[in-house]
Amino acid sequence: MIPDSVEEAGAVVSGCDVGVLQSLDKAAFLRAWAAVAYLYPGLHPDGFEASDSGWPEDLRPFAAEAWRRASEGSIADGELYPANATWARLFDEGPTSGAADRSRRARIRELGLTA
Repeated sequence: MIPDSVEEAGAVVSGCDVGVLQSLDKAAFLRAWAAVAYLYPGLHPDGFEASDSGWPEDLRPFAAEAWRRASEGSIADGELYPANATWARLFDEGPTSGAADRSRRARIRELGLTA
């Protein structure tokens, strides 16, 4: 569920109608949520509503929906905090420090992890 590129992540996010995020099945929502994390690795779900959080207004509905689902127990903490999508973007965009980083990114891609 982790995007392979910024273009893929952008297409997933732009293809989501924020007005119907609640109606997406779990897999579709988690794909979109991982795409948001991939596109914006510096954003954190905690405090997304704060004016100084850095969250763009058009992405806040994604965070609100993630929190709604987490609160009702339909997504786990690892899904609320999609760290592997964030790491994947950092590995894809930045220089790797060696074989260990390349191996971790390959493993993330292989497993298709969202958290």
